[in-house]
Amino acid sequence: MGYAIDILTESCDQSNWQHPKSYGRATWERQRAEKGTNMLGAGIYPITLAEMESYSIEADNWFKWEEHERLKEFLAMHPEFGDLVAGTCGIRILRWPLKRNRRPMCRVMYFFRDLNMPLYLLALYRQGERIDLSARRKKELAQMVTELVEEHSVEWLAKIIRQKNGG
Repeated sequence: MGYAIDILTESCDQSNWQHPKSYGRATWERQRAEKGTNMLGAGIYPITLAEMESYSIEADNWFKWEEHERLKEFLAMHPEFGDLVAGTCGIRILRWPLKRNRRPMCRVMYFFRDLNMPLYLLALYRQGERIDLSARRKKELAQMVTELVEEHSVEWLAKIIRQKNGG
């Protein structure tokens, strides 16, 4: 099963980042403390993001450029902030404010494994839109994640071998 992926490398300055407007400052600080990134280096250095093709199409329709950049900056600095979806091998869902649409929130489905692998933006859902998280769908998502990890591992190993061989 192949997946179309656009790779984005994000560089951002954490000092000018602002919390999502939908959260009060106290709520956001509490959630950040509860879900805070505890991985070595995460939150200090932005990570690489990869967008699935279907996500990119939806994001272009839903977000203004600045809004989408703010979301990507947030995820690049706080990859573990979203809620884990059990049974999906690490897929997370993050609620995010929208300004363009009538509905003020959306949910972003993404996968983050560790700092050695890009964060994959998988799907967008409108507020109130039902996300199919049946056992069968979770199994499909877990399979997709497994394939993404395997594909990335093969690419990573090939890079290491090329570097060892002087190329």
